[in-house]
Amino acid sequence: MKTKTNRCYLFKRGREEEKVYFAGCLPTGCARNYILRANLIRADLSGADLSDAYLCSADFSSADFSDADLSNADLSDADLSDADLSRANLRSANLSNIKWNNNTKWSNTIGLHEAREVPEDLQQNPEFAAAVAQSEAASL
Repeated sequence: MKTKTNRCYLFKRGREEEKVYFAGCLPTGCARNYILRANLIRADLSGADLSDAYLCSADFSSADFSDADLSNADLSDADLSDADLSRANLRSANLSNIKWNNNTKWSNTIGLHEAREVPEDLQQNPEFAAAVAQSEAASL
């Protein structure tokens, strides 16, 4: 199945529950990526360039964002439960009203201390707070 998303294409390989792979202009990047209210559970987005992307209300639960560029991305209302964001660039990403859980991996993220609209309860999470401190220290 192929779905067009502003010059980028999503391909599902095999059965419905398998990973979603990006092809076309990703991972080198698109001018603007619009992925709104998409169901991308367990998507393999590792290394993808989603900078400046609109990813609002998408379900990214259990998705792999490791090494992805999410700088300036709008992740508002997205579900990041169980997602792996390790080594992802979240500089100036909008995290308003995101869903997350204790299995969301924030370790070694880049620019996490510069993310915008971080939910208050997430700021209080010890693992997230440690990742923010690590991000800030790495930027000095």
